[in-house]
Formats: sequence, structure tokens, C-alpha cells
Amino acid sequence: MIEFVHLKNLPSFDNKYVFAECFFQFGDAVVGDPDVRVLADSLKLSFDDTILRVNHHDNIFCNAENLVNQLSILSENVLKNTVLPTCIESFDGDIGFFIYYNNQEFLVVKTWGTEDFMFIQMSKADYLKQLEQAVKEL
Repeated sequence: MIEFVHLKNLPSFDNKYVFAECFFQFGDAVVGDPDVRVLADSLKLSFDDTILRVNHHDNIFCNAENLVNQLSILSENVLKNTVLPTCIESFDGDIGFFIYYNNQEFLVVKTWGTEDFMFIQMSKADYLKQLEQAVKEL
């Protein structure tokens, strides 16, 4: 299993709040902004929401003929379809989907400001396990 969640909790100076820095890393590819600090409780809510969406997300079956079209359709309704955290500045503008392509499961990600999709071979189950572990750490 690829360990991809990078999470660092940071207390406020008065210890009333906990902030978090979080990003996902897949090899050389970074998803999310490692320099952004957000309230840990807000990140936890975003992860909880993401887990619910991923559990209800049906993988899209793609082949060479329909891959570009399917990714375009998914991108049109990002908030409904993305399996990345939403409503949190750390992942603002990043989108991702689970697809089956050539009988293999992939997390397909497009980061803010880029045109290309990254294909990361990963199961939805492994993705969920790491998100659930991150929630426990927040």
C-alpha cells in the first residue's frame, strides 16, 4: 500500500486551537498545498465528508476509446464526483476520481493550475484506510 497522507498537527501559541498541514504525495507528485495551515477540526470535517463521498462513489469503467470523454464528464461536476477533500484550502482546486482502466483500479488526479491528469494505481479500499487513519490523528 502506498502511504500517501502527510499530516502535521500544530498547536496555536495559546494552545486553544490545533492547526494542520496536510498534503498527499504519490512518488514525485504532490496533491494539496504543503505550505497551507488550516484548522485541524475543519480538515477532519473535510476528510469525514470525503470518506462518505468515496464510499458512495462508483468507479468509472474506461477504455482507450472513452477515457478522455469520461474524465471530461467527471470534471464538469467536481463537487459531486471528486474523491479528494473539498471545502478546505489545502486541496483547493484539486480533483480526483477512481476509475477502472485495463482491468486495473486508478486514482486519477488533476491538481490546481495543471492541464494533465496523473494516474496513480491505487485501490479505493487502500485510499479509504489512509483517510480514516488521518482522521484519527486529527
